[in-house]
Amino acid sequence: MSAPLAGKRLLLIMEDGPLADLVSEAAARLGAAVDVRATGRGGLEALADTPPPDAALVDLPLADVRGAEVLAAATRLRLPVVAVSGTFRGPRAAGEVLRLGAADFFEKPFPVLSVMARLARLMGSALPGLEEPEDEVTGAAPLGPAPTGPLAVEPFLALALAGEGVPGVREAAAPPPLSELAAPLPDP
Repeated sequence: MSAPLAGKRLLLIMEDGPLADLVSEAAARLGAAVDVRATGRGGLEALADTPPPDAALVDLPLADVRGAEVLAAATRLRLPVVAVSGTFRGPRAAGEVLRLGAADFFEKPFPVLSVMARLARLMGSALPGLEEPEDEVTGAAPLGPAPTGPLAVEPFLALALAGEGVPGVREAAAPPPLSELAAPLPDP
């Protein structure tokens, strides 16, 4: 069985070296050829390459180039882009990033497999049931059984792919009225 992303080219534009290494390793394990660029200018140069990549993952903001410039360049190429950010948060930020041309947006910290599944879908592939990787922080093996099925890796991804919201972005629910939090005090 071939790797799900075999023959696909993924551009990573990320200034955070350890995060770029983590995502790059995940993409490579899935068979993608990965081009990592540590600056926005480097990302723009990679977008000008022939042939262009099949998709891009951009970590916003970029220090040297406005993210809107990178997203505009990708949009001109009809290149799907997933944006991630630890700075831009919430539904407003997600809406703005999507308006600028990103196909999807994830807030940091994000589940790497969710991002990879979304990128795979954007590149016309799907990720079949994967063995759960070692924990990205501790290196320990997972406690439960490996997920099965194409969307078992991240259950909420099925909703996201069906257009039921932006993955990684959840609007805070309004707190319940005070009257629902505590019963009224009895009369003395």
